[in-house]
Amino acid sequence: MKLGMILIIIFIICSITLGIIFKSHKSLNSKSIVYAKEAIIDKTVSSISVDEISQGWYWWANKSTKKEGTPDDWIFELEGTRGAKWTAPKE
Repeated sequence: MKLGMILIIIFIICSITLGIIFKSHKSLNSKSIVYAKEAIIDKTVSSISVDEISQGWYWWANKSTKKEGTPDDWIFELEGTRGAKWTAPKE
């Protein structure tokens, strides 16, 4: 009886934890997720890495030198500063 209750509690805790993790990843831009899946399937898709797509940004020198494979909806932020970067749009 006690073992059964312990297993049920562990199952509930795991379910809640997975729900929280899924919710946090759900906030990623859907187009970025599609590009990440393509990059995993075919590593030659572009010079943008799967990690950069997953995190939703990457540092870059200027607007005219966008990495190949960067999603079309990404925007260039902080142009002319040391923090210039391409980033996924905020929802």
